[in-house]
Amino acid sequence: MTFRFDDVLRATRLDAWWTAAPWLNYRPSWRALALLGGSLAVLGSVVTGAWLWFAAEQRRGLEAFADAMVTLQTSQFAGAKPEERTQAIAGFEGALGEKPSGAIASQVTYELGNLKYGIPQYPESRVAYELAARGTSPTLRRLAQMSLGYTWEAQKDYAKAIEAFQSAQASLKPGDFLYEDLAMDLGRVQELAGRKDDAIATYRRVASSPKGLRSDEARTRLANFGVQP
Repeated sequence: MTFRFDDVLRATRLDAWWTAAPWLNYRPSWRALALLGGSLAVLGSVVTGAWLWFAAEQRRGLEAFADAMVTLQTSQFAGAKPEERTQAIAGFEGALGEKPSGAIASQVTYELGNLKYGIPQYPESRVAYELAARGTSPTLRRLAQMSLGYTWEAQKDYAKAIEAFQSAQASLKPGDFLYEDLAMDLGRVQELAGRKDDAIATYRRVASSPKGLRSDEARTRLANFGVQP
């Protein structure tokens, strides 16, 4: 193995630079180390405090949600007084005030919409459903979108009810959760809107599924129109 003079010279220069590098000879003072340690300690305390605060906030949110659910169950018993439903609504609004996590907040908002729907306060329930429909749970979003359709149907605005049911069903395919329920809801409001041909087409989609849970119901609706599945 041979060495060239250029290689030796380059290695010598590199060794000289490495040895002379000022950062290699730097030794932090005890004061700098103390300041660094203090900064890290403060940072750790801030992180720990933020985590404890967040955990406490979530715990309060969960507790408020649980209390509101108990009140909700009481308000749904036969013979429940109107003020009990009002108390349940106040409980859910209070739970939202505790700023629970996203998933819990969506559930609270959805239940609040259901309560206001039952009063009935349809515009107010729509506000809650629209907020719940922005949540992270696909199932809850779909339920909220479906409920929006019910509010419009209850107010006899069938065009908007049709739009809401179609929007809720847009990402679904036969066999998916709520697909047939949404289809039957859609067919019903299409009937109410006088859109007979659209209703027939919707019912036929449901009736064509041999394993559909509501295919028999769809065939009955088609028979009422005097048409074949």
